[in-house]
Amino acid sequence: MFFEGANGCIYRVVKLALLLPVATATVERCFSKLKLVKTDLRNRIGPEFLNNAMVCAVEKDFLSEVKDDDVMERFQAMKKRR
Repeated sequence: MFFEGANGCIYRVVKLALLLPVATATVERCFSKLKLVKTDLRNRIGPEFLNNAMVCAVEKDFLSEVKDDDVMERFQAMKKRR
């Protein structure tokens, strides 16, 4: 097979070299957003809320397409917890 032996090792190194900048850029972008979300004033928020806030911060483009009325209707349709 083509990818076995020395050729396979070279293929993996080249593949990793091409993938690494994209992967590190995504991680750096997420940490940058985390820095904005978790400020000194909000450093005591719980992990679940922080996770939800991070998803909103990272996926801002997708969430901008969601209509406010749809969100309000969904919350109004939810049952009360008490």
